[in-house]
Amino acid sequence: MNKKKVVVFIYGILIFLLGIAFGVMLSLYFLKPPKPSEFRQKFFEKLKKELNLTNDQSLKIGFILDRRAQDFKNIKQKFRQDFAETHKQLRAEIEQELTPDQKEKFKIMVEKYERKIKNKD
Repeated sequence: MNKKKVVVFIYGILIFLLGIAFGVMLSLYFLKPPKPSEFRQKFFEKLKKELNLTNDQSLKIGFILDRRAQDFKNIKQKFRQDFAETHKQLRAEIEQELTPDQKEKFKIMVEKYERKIKNKD
């Protein structure tokens, strides 16, 4: 009887772990944000359908969306540059307060973090 309980328990754990793995995979697939081009297309289609746009309106609004997409791309790029510069300043300020040994450990921590972020993308 004890052996049977152990086997059932092990199967239960395996099913639980498989459920977690499956859930994570599904969430990564379904919850990832759409690409800007996909978002633009879906948004544009929704506007055309729900607002019953004329061909002329569709053409003009399509141009507006395209023009503003470039604006958003520029804003995103500037944000990344500003963020990187602020992050660089933060590291420099922290390093000023550290001993040489701490600076070396901090450098390793930063490199490890940057590798982790790079692998995520």
